[in-house]
Amino acid sequence: MNERKIPWPKFLAVLLLSCGLPCVSSATETTADDAIPAAALSAGYTLHSFHSKMGDDINIAGNDAHGFNWYYGQFFGTTETPTKLTRSSDGVTLSATGANGSTSGSITTGIPCPSCNSDGFFGVAFGGGGYFEAQIAFNPEDVLTHNPKGALPLPAFYLLPVEFAAQMNADQWPGQEAGYIHYSEPDIFEYNRAWRTWGWNPQNQYGADFHDWYGLRYKTCPKNGFDYCVTKRTQADALVVVPKDTDFTQFHKYGLLWVPATATSPGYAQYYFDRTAVTPRITWKQLTKSDAPPPEKQPWLNGITDWDHFLLVFSTGVDQPMNIKSVDVWQGSEKNNYRR
Repeated sequence: MNERKIPWPKFLAVLLLSCGLPCVSSATETTADDAIPAAALSAGYTLHSFHSKMGDDINIAGNDAHGFNWYYGQFFGTTETPTKLTRSSDGVTLSATGANGSTSGSITTGIPCPSCNSDGFFGVAFGGGGYFEAQIAFNPEDVLTHNPKGALPLPAFYLLPVEFAAQMNADQWPGQEAGYIHYSEPDIFEYNRAWRTWGWNPQNQYGADFHDWYGLRYKTCPKNGFDYCVTKRTQADALVVVPKDTDFTQFHKYGLLWVPATATSPGYAQYYFDRTAVTPRITWKQLTKSDAPPPEKQPWLNGITDWDHFLLVFSTGVDQPMNIKSVDVWQGSEKNNYRR
């Protein structure tokens, strides 16, 4: 999410949510090409490494339990639990409790657990590239009515690296002084009314941004309004415009394709709506340990994405319910994933 400070209240719980037993989906090789999204197939991602059908089989368990797909997650120490979750036969509805504009309900594929293992978290985080997709439905009028100033929180689906979120100290930029972080944050879907360039008549737009975060907290970029420095695309580049007759109250598929760079080929990311590309490719050259900040205007801008391992996160605010039907990931291999 691009408008935030750290710690940010979109992770405000430490309870756990499962997708039914067995909760961690086993990866299976898909053999029918028509069962694989075309974007995934174009990158050779035929391994269905994660599948969560969000419905009546959702069960809520206690803290510190391993082997589940979903958790209520707070990565920055707070113990407040404002997440509200309801279930139905075709999905779950996520919202928050508390004061409008001040709290956010969220679920994620992993949460910190410093005493559990050397990585400091349990759950699943995805590395090495993939195609990420979720079926989401929401009502734009809820955002317009209950979040009129466009302040966070907001309905969103994004990726957050466990290197940063679980405070593993793995977000250190090599060669820089201690505490100089570097990580990527791909936002797949944000219904953010704060952007004044959004017409809202018709309401057929949403955000899909790609951030390269870096720096010493409060020091490197003290006047930018965030704890750390962040690179941004222009609003026009980060804005997705879908057909005018799009009904967001119905389920649609929001996707992101991520292909890592190699020494001989660029990496790239591209956003999809209902499995149709809706943005140009965002490209980068391979990032090496000798590359030094800042990343702006560098050919390897966003290259840190290839080093990170991402949690899937859904977040929304009070009286801004977000319906989630299914979540899927296709990859070429699971060898770069973390399952703890």
